[in-house]
Amino acid sequence: MVVEAWDTLWKSIVMFRGNMVGTIAALDDQGSDALNYDQVGSIKVDREARGSFKVLNNPARGVETLIADFGETAIGRVAPVDSGFWWIILLRAYTKATGDLSLSQMLECQNGMKLILSLCLSEGFDTFPTLL
Repeated sequence: MVVEAWDTLWKSIVMFRGNMVGTIAALDDQGSDALNYDQVGSIKVDREARGSFKVLNNPARGVETLIADFGETAIGRVAPVDSGFWWIILLRAYTKATGDLSLSQMLECQNGMKLILSLCLSEGFDTFPTLL
């Protein structure tokens, strides 16, 4: 299960100009175009704006382009601020299913959870209907 989880995580990583910039919202084994699942999750653009982005690759021209999305492609046009919570939910599910606390107690995981919560619960968040 752990090997499969790492495998899935590596498949979800999005690269831009040779750098890891995030992970996609979901992997779709069916290959269908599912709304915004191929986008990198929530980023804080400034104090009020949150959004996500997609990396478009054009191998023929050797060009990578970032396409911003501030909720335009989301269901109900809601900015994707909740995507980070899924990492915390999945970590909890893994911990409960396996009884293995070592991953959740790693400093990197603890810092990641703090960053997710500080981003998603920051001032101005109450203007987004994501958690209503």
